[in-house]
Amino acid sequence: MVDEVLEWTKCHTYYVQMLCNRLYQLPNRQYLKEDWQKCAKDILKEQEAFFIHYRTLLSPQQWKLLVAIAKTGEVT
Repeated sequence: MVDEVLEWTKCHTYYVQMLCNRLYQLPNRQYLKEDWQKCAKDILKEQEAFFIHYRTLLSPQQWKLLVAIAKTGEVT
């Protein structure tokens, strides 16, 4: 499960801490894949307004570039 969390967060410290903090808040003693996925989904839903706002700050070409980068996963 830890590997999945690290992969999903791309090892970004802030996101790892945020997600693990949410998991820690659950009353569970053991965590399942569904637990971290639900926490991740909740975080994305909460941040949706910020993501939409960021999109409005970009030109259509910048947005297309960002989408292309996101699909490939990395840029060299």
